[in-house]
Amino acid sequence: MRGVEDFIYLLAIAFIILICLGIYSAYYPSPQPPVNFTAVISLSPGKIGWLEEIPAKTWEIGEVVPGEQTQTLLQVGQVEVKRSYWAERKESFQVEVPDWGLEWIRKVRISFQVWDANLYGNLRVLWNGKELLNQPSPIRSYTFEIDPEDVFSKNVLDFEADLPGLRFWAYNVYIIRDLKVELVYGPAKFFPFDLLPSELEAFQKGKLSFYGFGDGNVSIKVNGYEIYNRHPTGPDSVEFTASQAGLTAGENTLSFRSLEGEVKLENVRLEVWILTQNLQKTFSFNLSQQDYERIKKIRIWLDILRPGGLKLELNGNVLEPAQVTAGLNEFDLQPDLLHPGLNQLKLSTTGTLDIQKLELGY
Repeated sequence: MRGVEDFIYLLAIAFIILICLGIYSAYYPSPQPPVNFTAVISLSPGKIGWLEEIPAKTWEIGEVVPGEQTQTLLQVGQVEVKRSYWAERKESFQVEVPDWGLEWIRKVRISFQVWDANLYGNLRVLWNGKELLNQPSPIRSYTFEIDPEDVFSKNVLDFEADLPGLRFWAYNVYIIRDLKVELVYGPAKFFPFDLLPSELEAFQKGKLSFYGFGDGNVSIKVNGYEIYNRHPTGPDSVEFTASQAGLTAGENTLSFRSLEGEVKLENVRLEVWILTQNLQKTFSFNLSQQDYERIKKIRIWLDILRPGGLKLELNGNVLEPAQVTAGLNEFDLQPDLLHPGLNQLKLSTTGTLDIQKLELGY
C-alpha cells in the first residue's frame, strides 16, 4: 500500500505543477519569435548630427550682491529744447521696462542737469503726460522719483520749453546734460542676455561660474526656471540645458536672489556652449530589379545622445519618421523612394544620434 500512496502523492504534485505552469503561462506568455526579416542592404552609419561643442559667447557679469538694484533704462548726453512764438523744439524719449522690472520694481529715478538756460520761461518735464516740473529751472541738478503705479512696460518722457512771455522776439532755451532714467528694483538682481536663432538651434549647455560667500542661500534662475539654490562657499558652478531654462531666441534673463541671509558673488561668468559640427552622412548602394521589388521596410538600431528628429533622404525623397526611440525602430518604405540600380541614402538629424545598424529589407 505504501507504493500506491507514494504514487498518488507524486500524481498530486505533478497535477499541482501543471496547474501552476498553466497560470504562469497565462500571465507571463513566452516571448514570441521575432517577425521574419531579410536584410537586402545593411549599413553601419555611426554618429550623425551635432558633435563638437565650443563656448560661443561669454558674459563677464562680475560682482553680484542681491538686494536693492539699479538698471539704466535711458542715458542721453545732451538735450536742447527751446520755444518762441514762431518755432519750437522739444524732445520725447521712449522708455521701456522689461517684464521682470515691472515685477520687482521699487521706483524709477530720473536725473539730469540743467547746464545752460536763459530762464525766459518755464521748463516742462512730463512722464506719461504727468508733469514732473513746470517752472523756471536755473542751472543745477534735478532728480525725480516715479512710483511703481505710474510705470508701465512702455513709457514716454517729454522735455518742453514754454513761451518766452513778453520777450516775443526771443527763444526760451534750456540745455540739459547727463540725462539718466534708472529702474530701482529688488531684492533680485537681473541680467539679460541674447541668443540668436542659430545659437539656440545648436545650443548644447549654459554654464554659470562664480565665487560665492555669505550666510544665506542664493536662488539663481533663468527665465524664471531655478537652476541653483544652495549656500555658496567658495568657487562653484552650475550647468543647464535649453529646456531646463526655457531658452528662447532673443532676450533671456538670468536672476539672482538671496534667501534667509546675505550673499555676495564675485567673478560671475556666464558661458553659452554650442555644437558647431552638424555631421550628415551619405551612402550609395545598388539594387537589382528583384531586390527593388522585395524591399518593404527599413530597420534602424540607434542610441539617442541628444534628442532630435531623424531625416532620411532616399534619392532626394524625404522620409521623416514621426518619432525615433533608443533601440530598434522599424518603418514601412514606399516603393517610389527607391529604384533599380544606384540609389543614394542621406542621413541627418537636429540632435545627435549613434546609428549602430540600418537595414533595408523585407
